Amino acid sequence: ENINSLKNSLKNTKTEFKFWHRLLQLKVYYSVLKTDVPDTFKKLHKYDYIYNFHNDFARVKLKNKYGFINKQGQLVIPVIYDRAGNFYEGLTIVKLNRKWGFINPQNQVVIPIIYDNIGHFHEGLAWAELNGKWGFINPQNEVVIPIIYDEVSIFSAGLAMVKFKGVF
Repeated sequence: ENINSLKNSLKNTKTEFKFWHRLLQLKVYYSVLKTDVPDTFKKLHKYDYIYNFHNDFARVKLKNKYGFINKQGQLVIPVIYDRAGNFYEGLTIVKLNRKWGFINPQNQVVIPIIYDNIGHFHEGLAWAELNGKWGFINPQNEVVIPIIYDEVSIFSAGLAMVKFKGVF
């Protein structure tokens, strides 16, 4: 009986924590969105999680899928992606059906969602993985450095570290 009482107490505490966390999260977004609280609550309450705004967009999560809202609380990119990053330089990384690519704020695919893994652009290049090998692409999806390396790092000051046939 004591164990069941403790379990119920912990369950209630977890539920209460989720409630207060969600309320605080929504309160913060009301101040960011600067809209009518009841109307905004109706719009935003449906999401499981709302991430911070970054470059005018906030990622939202619903049933383990991701999309984006704007600062008016409107859904601008549907909640369809398995994963999503923040917008940088007008693009964000998305994952769909175990593959990665980039979309723009209009939900247009800019870099095809074909890569096993992909990174953000640094100095005009993003690392990309295909079939266990790594290389670099540009924003036009042109392979600039062949996808033949065992490992790569991001570019910094014009250089990136690569591992080829076990040697860095």
